[in-house]
Amino acid sequence: MHGTISTRGRSSRPLHTVTLSVAWLLCSGSALVMLVIGTRATGDFETLRYVLHAIYSASLVWYLARTGPFFAKLPAVEVPRFLRWRGGVWIPAGIVALAFLMTLAHEDGSDTVLLLLILGAAGTLAFLWRQIRLRWVLQGVLVALAAYIVGRIPAAHGMIGQNVVTLLAGLAAPLYIAGAILQQRTGLGRLCLSEWDLRMAAKGWVWGLVLFLPMGMVNAASGSPGGELGWVSEWWMPLVLPWFSGLAEEVWFRLIMVGLVYMLLRPSLAGRPVMAAACAVTFSAVVFGLGHGYNMERLVVTGLLYGLPLAVVFTNRDWEHAVGGHYMINAIPWLLAFLEH
Repeated sequence: MHGTISTRGRSSRPLHTVTLSVAWLLCSGSALVMLVIGTRATGDFETLRYVLHAIYSASLVWYLARTGPFFAKLPAVEVPRFLRWRGGVWIPAGIVALAFLMTLAHEDGSDTVLLLLILGAAGTLAFLWRQIRLRWVLQGVLVALAAYIVGRIPAAHGMIGQNVVTLLAGLAAPLYIAGAILQQRTGLGRLCLSEWDLRMAAKGWVWGLVLFLPMGMVNAASGSPGGELGWVSEWWMPLVLPWFSGLAEEVWFRLIMVGLVYMLLRPSLAGRPVMAAACAVTFSAVVFGLGHGYNMERLVVTGLLYGLPLAVVFTNRDWEHAVGGHYMINAIPWLLAFLEH
């Protein structure tokens, strides 16, 4: 965790760094104690888990916001010609607002938003096809292939539907390409792989593991992933299984969704890029949460306590941070499932 300031010749850490460090230790340590005393999946200390999770999520978002990029320096997004009339820039913003309300109002709203996301990605590829780079195509195919291969394992044991794996992984390639275009065009976040910067990509992934370790501990203490998991019997499974959601869902809910919503909102919020980014990460978090289940717990826990920090770490660091974070959130529960076998 970086960033120090000097006061009268002495080095002291900023408050947001100290707060995150304390919250990291408190949340991780408390969750570890819960796991050691055997409270996993018992429902004990449920309120305490929620409180610790909320404290750490808030501390992480605050830290990322204070140490992230200067959004004021982000380039303006060019308004398409057919919207260059008075009030035209508010049409994309209206579409985003309508999609957001749909997600909140109906249990099928998140599915509709994902369909709109596919259409938005298709439009991006169609209108900006000249900006497609061969390396993004190769990367997208590799990401999709890896997600599909891994996803077939839980699908074969009935944990998730094969159609879900096919959809999320199968469309990950074009969505990745569209997301790479949007990232280059908007300047929001970073995609280290886009330039084959493997060193920075690996560094971002590792930092994602570190920053989200407390959430992985809490997720394990809550009893995740749940269900009959006797098939998790090989040592390599806890290492491999988290890659499905870590890759596929981070393409869908962070790389393309945050980038597309930001690009649609930026023209109407021309002088307020911070607000456009805040709306984009909130939109992503809500759809991510309710897409896992249409109830208040999914909205708050999956959406705001997990999804929001993942979206913020993408915009304020890079996509690889988000992949590492998502991987860690699921890796510890899978490890516990293997050890309990």
